Amino acid sequence: MKAKLSRKTTLRISMQGKVVTKVLTVFLCAFSFALFALASTGYTYDLRNTLVRAYSYMVQNTYPYITFENEQNEGGNRNYAIGQERIDRIHAELGNEFAYVYDSLALPVMQILYERFFYDKPQVPFLPGSALSGEEELFEALGYTLLAGRYPEAADEIVVPKTVFGFFQEYGYYDSSVNYIKLIDGCFEDGTPYYDPETNRPRFEGIFPPPDHTGYYYFDREKTGERVAIEQYSDMLGRQFVLYGDLEQGSVDENSMYAVTVVGVADGSSKITPTQAGGYYPANHFLFSAAWHDALFAHGDDICTRLIAPPTDEPAYLRTCVDLTLEFIEDYQRQNPSGSQDDVHIGAHDVYTLVASGKGISDERFVVLVGTAAGILFGVFSVLLCWHLTTSSLELKRRKIGILRSLGATEADVSQIVLTEAFLIAACSFVLALAFTLAGFYGFLQGLSFRPDFGISILQLNGWNILILLALSFAVPLLCTIVPLKRFLKKPIVENISGNISKG
Repeated sequence: MKAKLSRKTTLRISMQGKVVTKVLTVFLCAFSFALFALASTGYTYDLRNTLVRAYSYMVQNTYPYITFENEQNEGGNRNYAIGQERIDRIHAELGNEFAYVYDSLALPVMQILYERFFYDKPQVPFLPGSALSGEEELFEALGYTLLAGRYPEAADEIVVPKTVFGFFQEYGYYDSSVNYIKLIDGCFEDGTPYYDPETNRPRFEGIFPPPDHTGYYYFDREKTGERVAIEQYSDMLGRQFVLYGDLEQGSVDENSMYAVTVVGVADGSSKITPTQAGGYYPANHFLFSAAWHDALFAHGDDICTRLIAPPTDEPAYLRTCVDLTLEFIEDYQRQNPSGSQDDVHIGAHDVYTLVASGKGISDERFVVLVGTAAGILFGVFSVLLCWHLTTSSLELKRRKIGILRSLGATEADVSQIVLTEAFLIAACSFVLALAFTLAGFYGFLQGLSFRPDFGISILQLNGWNILILLALSFAVPLLCTIVPLKRFLKKPIVENISGNISKG
């Protein structure tokens, strides 16, 4: 037989054999390959990718903002300032489309006078909320809607939130700015000591600033102004608040004060409704312009407590948020090797919770270790199975191939017959293994690894797992065929016809 075997003849000979054996071969190979593919979801587990998926779910469903914040324990004191260095890194990686959030000193001081039956005289409360600085487009993207007036543009303009407007509507507007008196080293501006040198008693009973206090301090004084009724949103326009700080010098402290004018009233809860899971919602915030931020913090920002931006589903953006958070945590751990991670919340909310020690998403090393161990086990099983089945198949064709060799078939012809069979087994095994893998993952493994608090499954079936399955399905049968085939071809034709390929 000098002519080369045709493809049709090669295919016909390669398909010969017991149908039950071939079906069993394909089924068992597919089953072992599927187990290996399912195990590969463990050893291809990537913590950062999982964090991105979990963070994306949270941004879209639980915490509808991109929020960077800071809370850490420093010598027993809680520090909430993000810090200028972190702010610069966030802007460099994500851009400047963030609004700044400030508490305490950046807020308007007391401006409402109200009575309660259990007080002997009217009381002046602090206004609730925080300060939010940004541009008009950013306020609207964060869910704000103007109820009256306009958004702030100049450094000395402010917008009142709807929730705070309710206080003015109930109690009226009262200008208490004249009640703030400046002390310098415990003395009034004319040099008179606040505490009487002879009696050591304060000038105003019940008001006890530190003896050497420097800065503005609130004092109850005689009536200084009439209360103005506030009935509708527009009644707030043109009213003034006073705040600690100096716009000209760029400072925020109690040593100086400046006035801002109300130019609008806004509702921060009209577009986004807080979820049951909670989170951060800037609905009660006084709105300030970007010019206000630039004037006060041109020399550095050491009191900003949050940076917030509208939600997004952009994977690259969310991955950068996760990467920045991991960097901040690593920086903190490097600087505080003995500190507890339970005492630090740094970066994007709520990525730091996901990576907290002993909490959140599974430890990457553990998942990879378990997946790798299972993969090795199923991989060895699939190799042994294919080796046995391919050698058995070759043994069944031994006599027929031996006769073909005696008639002139070349080694290439014989190899083509055997490899064609192996290829067909591999192709059928891959299709069936893919079905087993999809059924096993979506019917069992995905639900088993699902974390409802993060809205994701820890394990993920992706293109890499399918590629691994494809490579395994073809590589194992073909490689397990080559060795027995070479051993078979090394034997004389007479032994091919009468001998056993496993001998010698």
